[in-house]
Amino acid sequence: MLSHPRNPKLRYGIVTAHQLPRSIYYCAIDLTCTACGALQSRVPSDGLCQQCQTFLQPVLIHERHPRPNGYLSDTDIERLVKLSVDHPNIMPHRAIIQYQESVYTVVKYPGRWSPLADNEYKWGPEEALAGIDQIGQALVYLHDRGFAHVEVGGASIDSIIVVGDNNLKLTDLSACTRLQPDEAQALRAQVNSGVAFLAWLLFFLVTNKELSRTSIDLVPPELRPLVERAMQEQYHSVQDMLNDFSLLPPPSTSDRSLKPSHGQATHPGRQRAHNEDAVVTFTFDKEQDGHSVPVGFYLVADGMGGHDAGDLASRTVNQTVTDWIIKVKVLPDLQKATHQLSPEDADVERASVPDRPRSTLAASADIAIPMAHHTSGDVNVDMPGELLTHAIRQANKALLTHGQTTGSDLGSTVTAALIIGDIATIANVGDSRTYLLRDKQLRQITRDHSLVARLVEAGAIEAQEMRTHPQRNQIYRCLGHRPDIKVDIFSQQMQAGDAMVLCSDGLWEMVLDAQIQRIVEGALSPQKACDALVEAANREGGEDNIAVIVVRME
Repeated sequence: MLSHPRNPKLRYGIVTAHQLPRSIYYCAIDLTCTACGALQSRVPSDGLCQQCQTFLQPVLIHERHPRPNGYLSDTDIERLVKLSVDHPNIMPHRAIIQYQESVYTVVKYPGRWSPLADNEYKWGPEEALAGIDQIGQALVYLHDRGFAHVEVGGASIDSIIVVGDNNLKLTDLSACTRLQPDEAQALRAQVNSGVAFLAWLLFFLVTNKELSRTSIDLVPPELRPLVERAMQEQYHSVQDMLNDFSLLPPPSTSDRSLKPSHGQATHPGRQRAHNEDAVVTFTFDKEQDGHSVPVGFYLVADGMGGHDAGDLASRTVNQTVTDWIIKVKVLPDLQKATHQLSPEDADVERASVPDRPRSTLAASADIAIPMAHHTSGDVNVDMPGELLTHAIRQANKALLTHGQTTGSDLGSTVTAALIIGDIATIANVGDSRTYLLRDKQLRQITRDHSLVARLVEAGAIEAQEMRTHPQRNQIYRCLGHRPDIKVDIFSQQMQAGDAMVLCSDGLWEMVLDAQIQRIVEGALSPQKACDALVEAANREGGEDNIAVIVVRME
């Protein structure tokens, strides 16, 4: 239990602890209900407020040793908490609690996260610079508002977490201090601390080592001068260092010539008569800056509604999203090339609709799908995240329209990936998943919108209990139920040898992540991996429909 010494409403129940060499992260529960204000005496086993039965809010707490003479005034704490809310690369703070031996920073729970200090692979130069820019912009933001982050070294790395995939967030502002503009020497030291912080971070990202314990020669040659200048205090501000980064030449096209290959499979399972899952895959080459860039689109939808309604729901999502992607991504290039779309131009496979001609892109006669009219004011088609969000919202609109017209209740999950060159953009609604397999590590990119996922976040159950929990099929977000659907978007830079797995819950509930990893790693091709995964799910009981796509970057 963690309590504020002077504010009894700030009380947190510790659920789990994650020990780092210099600090500790705690997953915890805010014991003050945000709905009714009731203060719990302990962490409830079901994660619910004992008075109003509302979910209690999970939080993340970072404990570290206080800096010498680093005690913050109540005014500074109040200001830092307010500042944290308004910057995307700073975790929103709830409280900073100071004791003589330790300082505790309480932030909003970030969902899927990990401490950067636990990072086990080296980031590429482009990925590393993107991460540096995220934290650098946060430091500039604080500097412009009168604060400097003055912690440097391994402890500064501890204050950063990775949220989702390679999104760096500054988690602890308790290491900040007021700028001293009237004392030139002190101000210069504060600025140098921020610059050195970024140099340490850059070195750690590209080498997975700490700067003081190894040679600067380990830094990629194109980045080495930047680290040297920072350590020699040649930058006048953090912004000067970021400006230097922006002047680096972009990677050559030859370095970005990854091409995806894929396999796909779907099966009704051993206990269902109908298959309500759907998959779609297609690939093509797009002209970009005078070069041909490989593009791949992959989607898994898990329909709900019973009888034929689930099949209709997933098929509608499949068709609507695919039609939109082809309309705004494929057709413009084909029109420039002055020829019509044919099956050879876009290799489209709709595994859930085997009797549909592969070149037919129109909607099924079973349901009226409103075709979106693309204008530059509707959506920026050059931003893959906006494109996927808009397409999925069109599918949501189609399901709602059909439900209102027929009085039926259609619903569907969706997880989709659009890979352009070496950048994958992933969209998700519901509990279908997208995984990334890299360097013998399988990690989930998407976040489940399910009751059991919330229970795990709240610390009420363990992650391994998700697959067997009696409420595992209850999801709180899906297509077809609300007009204002929120679509989660993730971005991931791909590398040669990476594999991506998209699947419905019929696979991941039956097959453990470790087994998924072993199967994909050992398969001779993406298609053989998909076939083996379906076989494994059926061998474990095949309790639901199964859909899976495996994409390999070569």
